[in-house]
Amino acid sequence: MRQGRLLWFLALVLAVPTVVALLWWASGPARRAQSAYQHALDSTLVSPRRALRASRRFADPAVVGLVRAIYRHRHGRALWLKPSGVQHRIAALRKATELLRAHGIDPEPYGLPAALDLVDGRSEPNELLKRPSKLAALEVRLTAGLAASGRDLLWGRLPPGALDDDWRQGRDSLPLAGPLERAASRGAIVRQLDAWTPHHPEYQALRKELALLRATKRAGGWTKIGAGPELRLGMRGARVALLRKRLAESGDLGEAQNAAEPDPGSFDRSLASALKRAQLRHGLEPSGRLEHASRAALDRPIADRIRQLELNLERWRWLPRTRGEPRIEVNLPDFTFAMWDSGRAVLRMRVVIGSKTHPTPIFSDSITYIEMNPTWRLPKRILVEEVIPEIEKDTTYLSLNHMRILFTKKRKPVEVPVAGVDWSAVEADSFPYLVVQDAGADNPLGRIKFMCPNEYDVYLHDTPSQGQFHAGARDRSHGCVRLERPLDLAERLLQEHPSGSRDSIEAILAAGLWRRLRLKKHVPLDVLYWTAWVDSAGALQFRDDVYGLDRRLDAALRSGRTRGFEINPEVLWGEKKLAADAAEER
Repeated sequence: MRQGRLLWFLALVLAVPTVVALLWWASGPARRAQSAYQHALDSTLVSPRRALRASRRFADPAVVGLVRAIYRHRHGRALWLKPSGVQHRIAALRKATELLRAHGIDPEPYGLPAALDLVDGRSEPNELLKRPSKLAALEVRLTAGLAASGRDLLWGRLPPGALDDDWRQGRDSLPLAGPLERAASRGAIVRQLDAWTPHHPEYQALRKELALLRATKRAGGWTKIGAGPELRLGMRGARVALLRKRLAESGDLGEAQNAAEPDPGSFDRSLASALKRAQLRHGLEPSGRLEHASRAALDRPIADRIRQLELNLERWRWLPRTRGEPRIEVNLPDFTFAMWDSGRAVLRMRVVIGSKTHPTPIFSDSITYIEMNPTWRLPKRILVEEVIPEIEKDTTYLSLNHMRILFTKKRKPVEVPVAGVDWSAVEADSFPYLVVQDAGADNPLGRIKFMCPNEYDVYLHDTPSQGQFHAGARDRSHGCVRLERPLDLAERLLQEHPSGSRDSIEAILAAGLWRRLRLKKHVPLDVLYWTAWVDSAGALQFRDDVYGLDRRLDAALRSGRTRGFEINPEVLWGEKKLAADAAEER
């Protein structure tokens, strides 16, 4: 019995090397395939340009660096693909492309859908063994697609240099490669990407509206009213029925209100009220009549509105994830001002912003002090385009408008007569004169201005032209922001100042003397460009693209040509404008 067991044991011992040798021999092709694949992957990572030429987004050296960093975290090992087949992480990557779409980012420019289609088409394992270089290139393309889209979901698709300095703080210290690699390894890509999206309630509300608009588009979109005469209360007809249907589709006309009128072609009071709601949501005068502007807004294709939401989601990604309070925000397309504190708007007012030829820039800074009874130092552009032509017609123009010319090359500026100035050199940096308008009733800055030192020399101020605030479109200034109720703002900002009471402020203004009051705590100011947002009542708001910035951003993102993009494009004037016009004519 023992002898038999011993013989079986000896046979087993002698068989083990043979079995191991057979297994080693059998695994030879797989080992060679893995070795060839790893060598191809290493070579691709050394020079990835050819593998990544499929997308313009991959031309960014930062994306290439991020891809290499991800593989360094993996000690060079593949993340998605192996010679024997597709790894399970691919399913999570497919879900990530759906997340990108949900946040208004098309995954196509990152090459993800095309690369995933190639993955789906490779069903023969033997074919994989023959193409290690192509397999490695596809592996790197998948990683680059994740890296580039993840970075863009976090920070937006514009290069950092295009954004305001205050928005970029802290970016360089935030690691990306490690979190992406760990998330991909664990199949948790969607969770990681979602954590990188803005979590501001306004962003999340806008994203939900994007999903609703897309669903409406899939269901056939909105009813088109079409051109025709103005529609108003008491009218009947087919276009009234179309208007009723359109307002019901957008939720402006409730089901109960719609059902209360048995004749859909009748323009009743409930329809007029619904139209007023729609007009307010589009920044139009709530007249309750369907005139040209209202009809054009309602007939705007739903695809355009979807894109409008996508562009505004992109702008949210540019901003810091935390925004301090109290905080002031000016929304240029809405011509409005809001001061936020403790999560609510404590002060709202209308504003007048720069005209299309003198646009107010988008930027962030802080209000640091207030000037009472300010003087106005005229910018060179206004001198060239407006003041000098008036001086040429009437040499008393400056004195009639309480303006003085100061020679600045002395230790203390000296007032000089208009006849002694060579205005032909006004555009030169060496021009030694300033034109200053004294404080007074006709000073365009009014009686008070709020200073936020910035590169654009733009600030908030009072105005003697109060009638401008009654207009619908209020793009009429030279670039600064004119406030409807500046004293209300001053009172809020100066609450901790000895001269901050309303009576004290009005006494200083009544005295007519210039005075500067510094704020004990600087208040952040954001001058932003929202053409779509969800208000505090949950209504989706749309505004016109007053400066054409939606159009410019859309063109840049669709083409992928974001390098060199400027949020605030230069506006040419004077000799530069003449030279540009001449070059265009040639």
